[in-house]
Amino acid sequence: MTTSKTISLRDALRSELDGYHANTEAAFELFDLTTRAGYTGFLRSHLLSLSTMKSVHAEPNIYGLDFQHLENEILKDLEALNVPPLYVPLESHIPTDALGVTYVVSGSHFGSQFIRKTLLSSCDLPEGGCYRYLESSHLKNVWKNILPSLTAGYLRQENLASIKAAAETFLLFGLAAEQIAGTTGKND
Repeated sequence: MTTSKTISLRDALRSELDGYHANTEAAFELFDLTTRAGYTGFLRSHLLSLSTMKSVHAEPNIYGLDFQHLENEILKDLEALNVPPLYVPLESHIPTDALGVTYVVSGSHFGSQFIRKTLLSSCDLPEGGCYRYLESSHLKNVWKNILPSLTAGYLRQENLASIKAAAETFLLFGLAAEQIAGTTGKND
């Protein structure tokens, strides 16, 4: 007798999106996060991604993900660094499935913790005041809200839209990083 093991949606997303995640991380490696200019580029690229998605997701979604809140945190960080935001056009499909988008955006809080530790070693950045986005509890709370959906059993047909939206969200973040790096240089 053969038994099939049910996997969670979270495991399926990790498996299906591994390459997308790696490509997005590679795009963010365009920014040297030990420098003020590199961190500025990182923030500007996240602002570009989030403001692009906000055009479709204007209100907080069912998981509590609030693009306006995140955008405001980045704008305050840029102000603390004494640099203006950089709005450049980003031609991209904007994912609409709340679960897929929220999985990627809220999951980024894990990476933010690592990035914040990297920035601590930079003598090119101020001690405090410019890390609101990285230290935000908003994404951590949204992650808690989405976790029950992610631990549910994975049903391929029912979850295809979420997987597609998560892939598109990774692509959007990577594209924004490349766009900002190409507009300003890697660390301008």
